[in-house]
Amino acid sequence: MTLLYQILIAPIEAVMHVVLSSTYSIVGSYGVSIFILSLLINLALLPLFQIAERWQEAERQVQKVLRPKLQEFRKAFSGEERYTMIHTLYRQTGYHPIYAMRSSVGLLLQLPFWIAAYQLLSHYEPLQGASFLLFEDLGKPDRLLWGINLLPFVMTGANLLAAFSYTKQLSLIEKIQPLLLALVFLVLLYHSPTGLLLYWTFNSLFSLARIALLDPIQKGKLWPGEAPIAPLPTPATAPGLSAPEQPRTILPRSHELRATFLRAMKDRTNLYLALFLIVVGLQLSVHGDVLDKDGPAAMTATLVSITLLAYLTFVPSWRSFRGSETLRSKLRLILIGLLSAAFAVMNVAWLSAVYEVPHPARTIGGILLTLLFLMFASPLCDRIRVLRTMPQDPWLFAAGTCLTLFVLCIANPLTLYISSEDFVGGVYYVTGRLVVYFAAITLALATLYLLMDTPARNGLTLLSVFSSFSLILYSTIGVKDAGIMDQFILDVPASLERTTYEIVAELALLMALFGATSYATVSHRRNVTHIVAAMLATVFAMSVMDIYAAKDPPAAVSNGLPADNADIMSFSREQNVLILMLDGFPGGYVQRILDEASDALSAYDGFVWYPNMLTTNAGTWGSIATLAGGHRYTVQEINNRNETSLRSAINEAYYVYSDAFLPKGYQVSYVNPAGSGGCERLDKRVHCTPSLPYGIHYHKLEDPDAPFPNDADSNLPLMLTMVSLFKASPFLLKSWIYDGGGYRGANSQSLQRMTANSYKAREWGFLRVLAREPNADSPSKTFKFIQLSIPHYPHALNGECRLLPDQATVFTESVCALKEIGVLLGWMKKNGIYDASKIVVVSDHGWLVDNPMFSPDFVKTIPEGYQQRASAGFAQSLLLVKDFGATGSLRRSDTFVSSPDVPSLVCSTDVACRDILPDPTRHNVGERSLVFNITALPTDEEKTNKFDIIESYEVRKNIFDAANWKKIK
Repeated sequence: MTLLYQILIAPIEAVMHVVLSSTYSIVGSYGVSIFILSLLINLALLPLFQIAERWQEAERQVQKVLRPKLQEFRKAFSGEERYTMIHTLYRQTGYHPIYAMRSSVGLLLQLPFWIAAYQLLSHYEPLQGASFLLFEDLGKPDRLLWGINLLPFVMTGANLLAAFSYTKQLSLIEKIQPLLLALVFLVLLYHSPTGLLLYWTFNSLFSLARIALLDPIQKGKLWPGEAPIAPLPTPATAPGLSAPEQPRTILPRSHELRATFLRAMKDRTNLYLALFLIVVGLQLSVHGDVLDKDGPAAMTATLVSITLLAYLTFVPSWRSFRGSETLRSKLRLILIGLLSAAFAVMNVAWLSAVYEVPHPARTIGGILLTLLFLMFASPLCDRIRVLRTMPQDPWLFAAGTCLTLFVLCIANPLTLYISSEDFVGGVYYVTGRLVVYFAAITLALATLYLLMDTPARNGLTLLSVFSSFSLILYSTIGVKDAGIMDQFILDVPASLERTTYEIVAELALLMALFGATSYATVSHRRNVTHIVAAMLATVFAMSVMDIYAAKDPPAAVSNGLPADNADIMSFSREQNVLILMLDGFPGGYVQRILDEASDALSAYDGFVWYPNMLTTNAGTWGSIATLAGGHRYTVQEINNRNETSLRSAINEAYYVYSDAFLPKGYQVSYVNPAGSGGCERLDKRVHCTPSLPYGIHYHKLEDPDAPFPNDADSNLPLMLTMVSLFKASPFLLKSWIYDGGGYRGANSQSLQRMTANSYKAREWGFLRVLAREPNADSPSKTFKFIQLSIPHYPHALNGECRLLPDQATVFTESVCALKEIGVLLGWMKKNGIYDASKIVVVSDHGWLVDNPMFSPDFVKTIPEGYQQRASAGFAQSLLLVKDFGATGSLRRSDTFVSSPDVPSLVCSTDVACRDILPDPTRHNVGERSLVFNITALPTDEEKTNKFDIIESYEVRKNIFDAANWKKIK
């Protein structure tokens, strides 16, 4: 059953969720959103309902013909003889008893949608407390009649009325089924939420309207151009049978009106006038504040109106020039084009004045210029013989356009959003906005296609096929050699630049691809249509699965935290080992904090600070494995071995702790294991979680007013679309689209602040829960390795530890992190487990800051190197250590240590870790020579098995004297 649900129901539920959330973001009312959802579902199913009705009617007609003979056989024969006669009758008439299932097609068709609606609306949290008309809470029963639910009876009344209208021409037995079904729904749904009952009531009303207005069978009419319903092979060959009477074909009055309208539109002047009136109506709806100027509906209306204006600017003039005989008519058409062009330019100017940030105007303006170019290309298409002679194929154009826009506007942005750890919040809001973009651009191009002549339509068809193949090709290749994208910013943007030779070569390849796709389209159009349609179906199915998989995991408890949160937050009264890794914390800031914010370290009794701490690598990828596995996992050691991949080497390092502590009876927990590829790649015996649920928890309960990318006024969907365009565009355009990280104005300052909040809320939310909601209930000793991106860029925590990116710096976040850890230390003291705990607070590397512990002359001897990562701020990382039973105030030790020494510190108790060197803080290890590396970010950590070392420095004795540094690469 679970498999059937995942295959049949879950995709429908996901689509309904997207429609409901996206329409709510537009209309602002869940009651109206439920109405629109019901309407759209009924419209989508309307063709299938009509097919089901025809099948049911065909079954009724056949049964009407067969019934007298069947009754005669049942009276005259029995047993084997009766079976033989009935079987012979069925064979002669071409009928099979399984055809009787056709009468249930309508019910079976609706069943998956009923179940999906029930699953969605019965448990849809946003309906709680939402009001609509007389209903105060759509998430609860209505209780309108002195505690009695009114809406179930209204729903039942609508169901009975629809059933009566539908079955008035049927037999008594056929009438009983829908009546009983309506009563069953009354009993089953009486206590259901009002939102669910509203959906069912709207469904019943739409069914009633369909039966009354659109059902050709109930009204004795057929659709325009539809042949009479063909019966099964006539049973006249059987004795006593005659063919059923054929229904008459009657054209409805609406068909005559449509024909009159089409005749009027043959006059080009009337057509242009009608189009211009449509433009005026759309413009008034936006400029007259009928539609919210910031909403997607207004953007859609503006886009469609500009599309029509582009058409009126060029196409009427060109078409009429070819057939016009008088100069006056030509001048008149030129005037129409100039006025339409002026109107279009006014729209772009209005957009630039209305929006404070330029991205909407630039986006609409860019689309307008593209449409104008396509319109201007119409005369060129008319001169190309193959475009004039090839048959039109609207289905191929629709498939190619939908595939191109679906990948560009939905599939690629969703993949980016779901795979990124930068965002806190559900995927449905983003999906709704992306669907609006897809629908708006599709509508504009469809309008363009319908209004153009045959050669231009064929040209658009060839372009749609070419763009779909090229876009998927470039999306697969991605952005090569540009490093990791963090907060939409590339690590190595210089790799986007192209030489003249590379540009010419790529243009040649694109022309070859266009020629190949055009030849295939012209010569094998049907096969190309099937291929493009199959690709579209595949991409759509993958996106639906991604959306469904991105929902909150079912293992989450009621407060939104992971199900094993209590175990992750638990400590033992017997013994605890806690490693807190603060990503990017500059070690030199400890001295500044002691000078300027000493209260942040007031709770650190028994701690030793090791300022002479050298990171082994200026980035997380090259240092995280050393914090988990020791000197065996430095950059040089990994490169000297023939590892399968960098990912596998880092995962192997994480096993050092679990293999050592689990056999000793410790409960082992990892949080945010960097470089591992996710918790599912680690030892299954350990507790492991990302911090994303904690960010959602923090935003919802502690700081709901902080702006996040999922807020209604965020342009994150547009930004995701621009990144998708950047990813899917040819290499010769990528640098222009990237625009130094601005993405042609889409990456606004407000979005950067929202993204910083989303990124930091995950780490800060976890630390808040750890410090304020721990427990001392662990039945066994505990080991925890917790990695938090504090104070890593982007910064969002200000001096009061609130999410205010404009006031946040590396220093404010460093102070906040130490203060919050101090709260945890205070709890441990209060609960008597402080002395039984070894605590290590460490960072993987520092940051590009002014390090107060280094001489200003240091940079004169040791240049800052590649990307300034050889600076004193990067090289010195944080190390604070408290041993079991340690007491006294915070003290300082100048022992020369490095990142790979952390496992030696941790494993110096009764636990022996494999391949660990002696603890330099306890043993005399002699004069040490340690290495500081700067490596490039791996482009594919799953396939690359060696680090790309850009610079290396050998350091002796202490890190503060530049004379102790020697560049070895």
